[in-house]
This record gives sequence, structure tokens and C-alpha cells, in this order.
Amino acid sequence: LLDSCRPSQLRLTFNALTDGLTGYNEWHKTACLACMSPALEAVSGGRARAVEKAAGRLVPALLSAARDVARPAAHGCGDASAVSVALAAFEALTALTSKRSVELGNSEAGTVLVAPGLFYLGPLPDPVTAAAALSDPIRAAACQALFSAAASAIRAALKFRRAETRRQMVLVTQSLQGMLRVLGRFAIASGRCTAESGAAACVAACAASMRGVYAEVEARKAIFSKYAPHLMADLLVHMVGTSGGAPLSALPDASAALRECGLCMLGTCGPRELQQMHATYGSQSALGVALAAMRTDFERRHKFEGKV
Repeated sequence: LLDSCRPSQLRLTFNALTDGLTGYNEWHKTACLACMSPALEAVSGGRARAVEKAAGRLVPALLSAARDVARPAAHGCGDASAVSVALAAFEALTALTSKRSVELGNSEAGTVLVAPGLFYLGPLPDPVTAAAALSDPIRAAACQALFSAAASAIRAALKFRRAETRRQMVLVTQSLQGMLRVLGRFAIASGRCTAESGAAACVAACAASMRGVYAEVEARKAIFSKYAPHLMADLLVHMVGTSGGAPLSALPDASAALRECGLCMLGTCGPRELQQMHATYGSQSALGVALAAMRTDFERRHKFEGKV
């Protein structure tokens, strides 16, 4: 039916779905989000205008749908229906942002960038609750899927909306800070789980899903190099554990995934940014030692590629 719709009819469809996301209950929102995917798939060519005209309301509505269930979803550790709503909202944001034929304004692109940060801004689940979720294969998969979907939304905005996101890197920084904060809580919770539970693998998968975001930042280092020290600082703090709690270095696979993110940031840094970081951390602090080791690894990898 959607494939045979005229652009005007498709626009009415998106308006109706947007209205459904701004009210009613979770079940109604779930139904609207389930219809969102095929509706977006039907958008191509001249039909792109149908989404463009609705995007000003649709993108904020998708963010609102995710934020409304943030507390019961508990970053993936809570109510299953709330988690499914948040997951579908992030997937819809990613699908919409990835459509090059659909023009989005700076405001809509910024909303996509900040959505993960606002969603993960709430109170962290207590370690016992998080450990119980990570020990359950189904709930752990939900945590991982939700985290990966949030990362994919940021990556899509950076990759497909370059002009619109050129001056919005601060929103990326905020979202990544929120996601690293949750990742740190997952790391603490995994320490309460048995080795057979697969909790460590879930944390590692979440960490690995962030690499695509950092890789997109590196691909635009001419613009974003000045933000690299801030992004690197957040990574180092969570890898070393100086922010409190168990460091992610206690989980080898998760630590290795974050290390790949750090290597992307080293590729983003210019000489000035590198000098700034070394001066800030010194050579004796835990952060300084971690930075020096990562830089040595970076230089060894790229010795013959002209990057160093």
C-alpha cells in the first residue's frame, strides 16, 4: 500500500505516525514505530519531500518517544516494552538520517546527535539490577541492541549529514560522555556476574559499537581535531578507571574495543593537540601512562602509512 501512495498521502501517513508518537501509551507508540520502518522504506525519489515536510515534527517526536521511556527502560536493564520503544525510536532516527535523498535541517541533525546523550542522561541502574540484566541472555541482548542503535544514530548523522553537523560536535561529545558513563556501569555490573553469563561479552560488544562514531570523527579531522583531546580524555578516564568504580581495563575485550576508539582519536589529533594532552596528564599519572602506551601502538601501526 505504501509503495502505491502518492507523496501527499505518504506525508499524511508520517503526520499520523508523528501524532501517535506524541501521546497515548507505550503499546500505541510501539505500533506507530513498527509502521515507521516500512514507511521510511517507501521513501525514494520525489517522495523524499513527504518526509522533509514532516521531519520538523517527526525527528523531535522520535526523540521524545525515546526519552519518555528512558526511566523504565533503565538503559536496557528495565521494562522490556520500554526498551523496545527506545530501540525502535533510535532505529527510525538512523534510517531517516541515512536517507541522502531526504534533506534535513541543522536542527533535525542536531536532535539526532544529542538523542543518545539525553536518553542515557538519567540515573544509572544500580549494580545489582544491571548485573541481573547482563546475566540474562535475552535482557543482555536488549542492552547491547539498544546501545548499538544509539551509537549507530550518531554515526549516521556524522556520515550522511556532514554539512548539517559541521558545527555540532559538542553534541557528539555530550552523547559519547553519556554512553561511556553507562558502559562504565555495565563494566561494574559484569564484575558481579559469572564468567559463563556472557556479561563481559555484552560489555565488549557495546564498546565495539562505539568505534564507528570515533572513526567518522577521524574521517573529518580537519574540522574536529580540536575536540579530540576532550574525547580522548573521556576514553582514558573510563579505560583507566579514575572516574570511580572498576576500570574497563579489567575487561580485556571491552578495553581493546575502547583502545581502537582511542587510536581513532590519535589519528584525529594534530601536533598541538598531542602536546596539549601530554602536558595535561604528564608522564607519571595513570592517564599519562595509558596515553603514552596508546601513542606507541598508534605509531607502530601507522609507521609506513604516512600518518606519523
